[in-house]
Amino acid sequence: MERQFEEMPLGIKRMVLRLRLLVMIKHGKTYPYALLKQLEKTGFAAVMGSTLKNDVYNTLKSLERGGYIKVETRLESGKAKDYYTVTKKGEKTFKQVIRIMISSAKEANKQFG
Repeated sequence: MERQFEEMPLGIKRMVLRLRLLVMIKHGKTYPYALLKQLEKTGFAAVMGSTLKNDVYNTLKSLERGGYIKVETRLESGKAKDYYTVTKKGEKTFKQVIRIMISSAKEANKQFG
């Protein structure tokens, strides 16, 4: 893990991961391995460190249990493959969180400039 992210609280890292996964899934049905590879490609592995793979799979399960994403299992080449899509609840919640984050960022910018 890069030093710049070592002191970032795990809860914040996981919140960012949840949002990143929702955005990535919103772009179209996708499966966990593709999400993991995209996160690695964009440098997010530096944020999560060696736990990225477990965190992705655990976060997907959490988002599914919460009703924010849904899974569709397909049989491909004799193997079951899970594809995820964002639900209406997931879209609504994501938009609410983004509004709160933008407002918070503006306030923080005023305070810490």
